[in-house]
Amino acid sequence: MATTGYSVQSNGDIYKLDLSAKDTAVAFEFFDELFDTFNASGASTKKLKCKVKKDSAHWEFWRSALQIIERVFKKVEENS
Repeated sequence: MATTGYSVQSNGDIYKLDLSAKDTAVAFEFFDELFDTFNASGASTKKLKCKVKKDSAHWEFWRSALQIIERVFKKVEENS
């Protein structure tokens, strides 16, 4: 039996992932946070699922997310 090293949560359900699924877990978390920044619909315990303000965490996250997305596109272009 494989060792469980990561878990992801979706719609209240928790899914345990094998240690070999680290990249999947990291990608899942990234896209979950990215979508949260665009889906503020009231009170939430998630720091990015809220209204955008001048001093909200959205701005720093978006700067970082943009760099990640640019690296992904560059990698795709290199492998095409």
